[in-house]
Amino acid sequence: MVGSVTQSLQAQNLGTVRTYFTTGIVGSGNGALNHSHGLGYDTTNNTVWVTDHELGNDIFEFDATQSDGATLVPLTRLCVPNNGKIEGLGYDDTDDTLWYIDKIGTVRHITKTGVLLGAFPTSGLFGLAVQCDFIWVDDGGTAFKYQKDGTFTGVTIPSVRFAFGLAYDDDHDLIWTGHWITGQFAAYDQTTGALVFQSAGLVLPNGNGQGHNLGYGAGKLWVATESLSADVIYSIEVNGFDSRPGDCAIEVAVDIKPGSCPNSFNRGNPGNLPVAVLGTAEIDVTLIDLSTVQLSRSDGFGGFVNAIRPAFEDVATVFDGDLCDCHELGGDGVVDLSIKFPSLLVTSVLQLDEFSKNDLVLLDVTGALLDGTEFRGRDCIRIVK
Repeated sequence: MVGSVTQSLQAQNLGTVRTYFTTGIVGSGNGALNHSHGLGYDTTNNTVWVTDHELGNDIFEFDATQSDGATLVPLTRLCVPNNGKIEGLGYDDTDDTLWYIDKIGTVRHITKTGVLLGAFPTSGLFGLAVQCDFIWVDDGGTAFKYQKDGTFTGVTIPSVRFAFGLAYDDDHDLIWTGHWITGQFAAYDQTTGALVFQSAGLVLPNGNGQGHNLGYGAGKLWVATESLSADVIYSIEVNGFDSRPGDCAIEVAVDIKPGSCPNSFNRGNPGNLPVAVLGTAEIDVTLIDLSTVQLSRSDGFGGFVNAIRPAFEDVATVFDGDLCDCHELGGDGVVDLSIKFPSLLVTSVLQLDEFSKNDLVLLDVTGALLDGTEFRGRDCIRIVK
């Protein structure tokens, strides 16, 4: 469903909601979190990190493996530098660190023991999400994408709804936002900025504060409320979305119709579209989990087509030119993964009938290695009929 913006966004639903309470926090009148304003899911330790305005903007770590209804005691408490209130928080699984943004838009990078690693100013004010080599921040209406050295990429998602909390979903390549009053959630395709999901109404139970402090991990959205009395942490299963490797996926070379140039595609052809995932010095294609290989549109629209008739054979040569250019070279002496996709299924599932003759369509081949590492490669077809 990701990318199918023509469908009713209101009809889509999130899954099971689980509730966690907090206690044992020194300095809190009732021992619980009181004013949560940022959350990050730690995929290394399966914990959640939460910051609290009323408790000196300290950052607390909690076990995220407990059963529904559990009361969580902090495992770690960090006192970190900030210019006023900490607004957004994210975990970085590339180096096992934390990032956060304060009220004046300064982003800081710290170790999990609180050592400051760096800082830079941004246009953001509230939420923060870590996406592989990038940091997303928002100002309540627009999300901005920065490199980790503070360089603005020029990429934005304008008119972001509910943007007081951000989370990057690497299972579906989405940016999630949370509304600070209504408790509604929205999701955006981070490559196109398209709105692909909006919760139909209040997701979290009433009476437990404003739920807009977001993180993503273990297939769930993690939310810390802002109740000003006894905050609650929720996990919400993310169901009903097609799996899409995020930008952490490794890049592979792909050749659609190996040995052919251009890559002509006839939408009425009852045969198969041949594709090769190229073996290289970096990629051993025999380590690909063949059950995971799929074809989709790079713009996120349409669905996914599963590969058929896999074979390991030398059929293609890596092309070093511009994307959508091509060559007619065959094998290069390195074993490739040769696969097929039924052409009529490609036409229907990828919604290719909306294109005109001679249009170029950029496609993704995605999948995973046997060790779970996700990959993605891209090539183009030219619509000829």
